[in-house]
Amino acid sequence: MLQSRRLWEHLGAEFYDFIVIDEVHHGPAASYRMIFEKFAPSLLLGLTATPERMDGRSVAADFGNRFAAEIRLPEALEEKLLCPFHYFAVADPISTADDSFWSNGRYDVQALEKVYTGANVLAKQRVESVISALTRYEPNLSRVRAIGFCVTVSHAEFMATEFKERGIPYAVLVGETEDRTRSHLLGELRDG
Repeated sequence: MLQSRRLWEHLGAEFYDFIVIDEVHHGPAASYRMIFEKFAPSLLLGLTATPERMDGRSVAADFGNRFAAEIRLPEALEEKLLCPFHYFAVADPISTADDSFWSNGRYDVQALEKVYTGANVLAKQRVESVISALTRYEPNLSRVRAIGFCVTVSHAEFMATEFKERGIPYAVLVGETEDRTRSHLLGELRDG
C-alpha cells in the first residue's frame, strides 16, 4: 500500500486502471479513505477475510454493496485453502463490560493497556489465566507455534517479559519492527 503523502499528491486519479486492496476491512478507516476518494479505476477489487467490522461500518459500501465472491472460514478450511488451527477461548479475569473501557463505541486502548500491563494484581491474574490455559491445552509448550495479539506495543512488551520469566519462547513484532528483524522473526516462527 502506498504510504507516503507526497507520493499520493503526485499521483493523478487516472494513474491506475486497476487497484487491488488487501485487508480492505480497514477501508472505512481514515488512513484508507484517500484510496477511495482520489482514485477512480476501471476495476477496484477489495480482499478481506474479515468483512464484518466491530464498529459496524460497512466494508461493501465502497464497492456498490456487492461481493464479487465470498468464502467463509469453514468452507475455506474444508477446501484446504487455509491451514487448520486450534482456537481456544480463555475466560478473562478482567471484565471490559463497564464504560471505563469504551470511548466513542470502541475500546479505549489506553484504559486496556493500563489494566493489562504493569504490577497491578489484575494484570498478573490475566497473565496467569493465559498461561494456565496454554498449559492446560498443550502441556508441552515447546511443540507450540502461536501468535498472540495485544492491545498496544506496551502490552506486547509486558507479555513478552512475562513469558521470558516463565521460560516460554517469545518475540515481539510490532508495526515499527524493522523489515530485516521482521523477516527473521517470521522465519523463526515458521521453523518452530
